[in-house]
Amino acid sequence: MNDWIPGAPPTLLGFLSPGPLPLPLLPLVAGILAVAYLAGAVRLWSLGVLPTVVVSSVA
Repeated sequence: MNDWIPGAPPTLLGFLSPGPLPLPLLPLVAGILAVAYLAGAVRLWSLGVLPTVVVSSVA
């Protein structure tokens, strides 16, 4: 018999019991990249390379 086939059917207690959750890597990588992007944008704004954004309302 194959090792990946369970020997017994799942139980309701098995579904409801908390188990160890895997560490999601994609949100972690996205957060690190977002922080790096914002740090670079702030650095460029402070050097005057990027123009400041002016929001004006037309009334």
